[in-house]
Parts: sequence; structure tokens; C-alpha cells
Amino acid sequence: MSTAGHHSRLDRRALLQAAVAIPAAGAVATALEETPAYAGPAARSGGRSHFDTESPRFALAVLPDTQYLFDADSSDPAPLRATFRYLAAEREEANIAFMTHLGDVTEHGTEQEIALAADTWAEVSRRGAASRWR
Repeated sequence: MSTAGHHSRLDRRALLQAAVAIPAAGAVATALEETPAYAGPAARSGGRSHFDTESPRFALAVLPDTQYLFDADSSDPAPLRATFRYLAAEREEANIAFMTHLGDVTEHGTEQEIALAADTWAEVSRRGAASRWR
């Protein structure tokens, strides 16, 4: 097996782990909060929005296939980045409890596509979105 093939598998694994870990980290952080989370302006602390664990109403954010955003030379991750910004901004108002991705992440699974997808998904962590998902 070549090193390039091994590298791709690691990137795929990291991408899948991030897709699971980010919502899970938010759920753990919410469970460990010392003060209860409330929807509304009072819940804002340092620009962070909170999921209201007491509300019977909540939303799930479901991201469909992103494969055509990561397709060889026609890749364009901008719509996915905009989606992440939108979901983070609407987290409190919509009381979004969980974000998941369904379907294919890349079109061909090439090293270039996986690297771009991994970098785009990592923006959720780099921008502090994981902390805003508490």
C-alpha cells in the first residue's frame, strides 16, 4: 500500500471523527454547564449562543450531500462555509440541538478533495463554532 493511500484514509477518518465529535462535544459541554441554558438574549455570554435544554421544542440541522462542493477542479466550499455561519448564528433562535451530515462528503474521494473538505469542516472548530454549540 502506498503512503498516499494511507494518508487519504487518515484524512477520511479525521473528517468523519470531526463530524461526530463536534456535535458530541457541544452536547457534553451543555450537560456540564454550571448554569442552565436558556434561549433568548439573556443566554448570550461572550457572543456564545446556547441550546435550551428545558424547551420541548428544538431543531435538528441536517446537511445533505456535499459531494458536488468537493468535486475535483470545480470544488467550491463557500456554500458549506456559509451554512456553518448561518447555523451558528441561528443556533439560539431556532434552538438547534444537533447538526449532522448525510451522504457523500466528496465526489471522487481524491486526496485533494478530502484535504479541501477536511479543511472546510475544520473551520467549525477553528472559528470556535464548537464552543458556540454549547
